[in-house]
Amino acid sequence: MLNTQIAHGDCVPIVNFALEGELENIVAWYIRNGLATSKAEVIRMGLLKLGQERERIGTFIAKNANRDIWEDPKEDAAWDKY
Repeated sequence: MLNTQIAHGDCVPIVNFALEGELENIVAWYIRNGLATSKAEVIRMGLLKLGQERERIGTFIAKNANRDIWEDPKEDAAWDKY
């Protein structure tokens, strides 16, 4: 469910959802141990971490794409024919 709220003239998207079971326990643990002050803060921390992980994976893929082809001696021999 996506709502929109007006705050100081800006349009701010608001998302409402329910956490249950293990997810609720994880959020409660972060708050209880002083690592976050609200459920929203825990969710923001998690989304930030996911974004960082996506960047890290993208960088790894970009650096290693087709490495098996570039480092294959058989491929070098094929190029020597041209």
